[in-house]
Amino acid sequence: MKGGGGGSQNYSRQLAGSAGASSSNKDEECLNILFDVYLKKIQNVVFELKVGDILKLQLEMEMQLLNVLSNGDLCGIVDAPDVLKLRNCIKKGYQYKATILELDRAQMKCKVRIQYLQTIL
Repeated sequence: MKGGGGGSQNYSRQLAGSAGASSSNKDEECLNILFDVYLKKIQNVVFELKVGDILKLQLEMEMQLLNVLSNGDLCGIVDAPDVLKLRNCIKKGYQYKATILELDRAQMKCKVRIQYLQTIL
């Protein structure tokens, strides 16, 4: 049992150390966000656009929705496993873009690539 107690202490120290290390990597995590996703709740305005067009991401604070906009018009929302991390980074001030990869009016689908915005839209 004594050995088990010592293991717990080491485990606690490792957790404290990794928490500090991971917080220093938070900025890098925000800069390296990159994933493809189909938009949810697609609006018809998206079909006036074309593949390659760049859209803006905006966090709707009240409902915590991640809106995708074109010239201020809602195109759809992002709902994917990476959204929580993305929301947290946006709250820290990072900005992201959504580049249209696929448009399918017949099936009401729009696929975008989400990535860090290095230039202003």
